[in-house]
Amino acid sequence: MSKFLKANEIINKGSESRYNFQFLSKMQIFSQTTSTTRHGKPYLVISMRDITGNISNINKWIDNNDDLEKYQEILKIGNVVEIYSFYSTLQIWILSVNYLIILMILSYLLL
Repeated sequence: MSKFLKANEIINKGSESRYNFQFLSKMQIFSQTTSTTRHGKPYLVISMRDITGNISNINKWIDNNDDLEKYQEILKIGNVVEIYSFYSTLQIWILSVNYLIILMILSYLLL
């Protein structure tokens, strides 16, 4: 899988398909909430956007409290991230995430 899907492509594929699928995407985080499972494990619920639209209620399941702060920082509001995710008819969750450093034009001019 090498094609990055945009928000509208993910939404369309999800509404047209009865099947689960995995996808790659690059989007900006615009909301983040921390929650806890009934077994006491933390997880993050984030919303992401790109120029084509928004996707809300994406879960990042976290196995322990030690990793919570790490993922809160990586998935901080305003960050642009590359995600490898799983879409099911019940929910979307992040399998892995890479933080992308986006340089502004001014940064290029100063190099």
